[in-house]
Amino acid sequence: MIKQTANITIKTIFDRGDDSESQMVFFTECEMKQHEDSYTYAFDESQLFQSEDPILGQIEIGRDFVTRSISGDENYIMHFREGYKERIVYQTPDGTFMTDVATLNIDIDMDQGLGKANILYRISFAESESMVNEIQITVEAQK
Repeated sequence: MIKQTANITIKTIFDRGDDSESQMVFFTECEMKQHEDSYTYAFDESQLFQSEDPILGQIEIGRDFVTRSISGDENYIMHFREGYKERIVYQTPDGTFMTDVATLNIDIDMDQGLGKANILYRISFAESESMVNEIQITVEAQK
C-alpha cells in the first residue's frame, strides 16, 4: 500500500439550478493511500463542522464509484455509483435522521490517485422534499 500526502478540494453545490443554490468549498491536505482498485483520501474535517473534537473525513475513489464518509461528532457514509440509491443515516449531536440519496451522474477522471471526480445526486428529506446537489472533488499533488 503506497501512502503520500496530497491536496484535496471538495466543492459542494447545494440545490443545483434552483433559486436557493449555494456552494461550499473546502481545501485541505490529505493522506492518500493506494489500494488494489481504488484510492482513499483521509483528512481532518473539524473546521467544516465547527467542532472542537476531531472529525475525520474520508473519500474513496474507484473506477466507477465514490464513497464519502465522516466520523466523529457527526457520522455518515454515502456511496455514489451511477443509478445507485440508498438510505443514509446521519448521526449528529442533535440527533439521528435519515435521507435517501440517488446518484444521477458520476464522472471520474483520475490517474494514479490524482485528478477529478464529479458527482450529481438527488437527496430526499421527506417524500415531497428533495434537492439536487453536486460534489466536485479535485486531488492534486503537493508542490
